Amino acid sequence: MAFTFKARRPFSAPVTVHVPQADGTMAELSFTGHFMILSESERQSIGDAAVATGQENRAKAVLMQAVTGWGVDLLGEDGAPLPFSRETLAALLDDVAIFIAVNTAYGAGILGQKDLTRKN
Repeated sequence: MAFTFKARRPFSAPVTVHVPQADGTMAELSFTGHFMILSESERQSIGDAAVATGQENRAKAVLMQAVTGWGVDLLGEDGAPLPFSRETLAALLDDVAIFIAVNTAYGAGILGQKDLTRKN
């Protein structure tokens, strides 16, 4: 099949969050993330702007632009689907486990893989 170049390529991917439990076990909880593949120059520019404005996490700044939404399988504390907003995305990415999961899903999607994590 021929490849057709598109400057913007959206994709959806499962985001699996590893959540430590009180009993010492680890729960794997998932939701669907919606992403836009950003060009290398866009990622670089976003990262540079973040650093210039005092943000230390370039990857978080990129994700704030690359994440375009999520599925109805991401629920709020009330059990209802969590509406997408940039403010809610920022709050989610402040949680280290969610940040790692979203960053991993974005990287896997860019590479055309289902998951970048390996189980030993």
